[in-house]
Amino acid sequence: MRLVKIGIASVNTTVGAFQQNTDRVLGMARKMAAEDVTLGVFPEQVIAGYPAEDLVQWQGFIDHQWPALERFAKETAAHATVYIVGVAVAHQGVRHRHAH
Repeated sequence: MRLVKIGIASVNTTVGAFQQNTDRVLGMARKMAAEDVTLGVFPEQVIAGYPAEDLVQWQGFIDHQWPALERFAKETAAHATVYIVGVAVAHQGVRHRHAH
């Protein structure tokens, strides 16, 4: 039987500080990997900062997360740990249907 070690991170993020938030998450990810964590879990919107509130309605805000998330993926690719990292997403072109 294989034991699974889960690491749950509590990250103090700053809204809109994509680089700094990613630096914090990477530091925690490295520590989890060093401690042989199997699954590392990070909070929602950890890259963009929480609570983003109405900023998630701005496409530019949403778009700024992806380079940071790609950086995280690149810098942790060699880790045996699997990470769950929360980002905000926007749904565009969704029409609301009204029941008649």
